Amino acid sequence: MNRKAQIASSTEVDLDAYPLPADSVPEPLDPVDIAGYIAEMTDELAKMAANSGLETICYLLTLVRLEAETLAGGDEDAD
Repeated sequence: MNRKAQIASSTEVDLDAYPLPADSVPEPLDPVDIAGYIAEMTDELAKMAANSGLETICYLLTLVRLEAETLAGGDEDAD
């Protein structure tokens, strides 16, 4: 299987270059739930980056959080 992801509209990443060990491959999960989890985690990581002066990393993590929130169907901060 050839897995590829399109990022930044012009950059392609070969996901097969990052295989998961066979014993760590989980059963398929709901993509909406996974997007929500990613939104929560990237929010925390972005805060850590901001507090450490890592502005570019904070910016990139914020972009990931926003995309994940969109895929999850809403704003994760509305809890």
